Amino acid sequence: METISSASGSTRGASGGIAGVIEYGSTVSECLVKATLKGAFVGGLCSFTSGKIIDSYFIGSIINDQTNAYYSLGVLVGQAYDYTDIQNCYSVSEISEQGISYSDVGGLIGSFYGTISVINSFSEQFLKLLH
Repeated sequence: METISSASGSTRGASGGIAGVIEYGSTVSECLVKATLKGAFVGGLCSFTSGKIIDSYFIGSIINDQTNAYYSLGVLVGQAYDYTDIQNCYSVSEISEQGISYSDVGGLIGSFYGTISVINSFSEQFLKLLH
């Protein structure tokens, strides 16, 4: 996928500004997402990935509106798995967290499993804890 996209509005559940899942072998590049995303497994670009994300950006808000549940919030990616490759990506965002229980919150990636690569990527973020 090589496109520039912009979105607004909100969504619930496992959500990403570009896709819910970016699978191994898939590449997303040159994307811009402007959005407010709500849910338990949320990433500004995607919820789950083991793919490649290059030269892509997120500007907006990520809100966990789920309580008493495990969740993973990442400004770019909610959860990253083996073979994930993130290059030249950034975000300017706000994360609001009001859940209770197990949580993973990250500036770029909420949680990751296995070996991943993050090169030349950063986040400017504000974190609100609403307990």
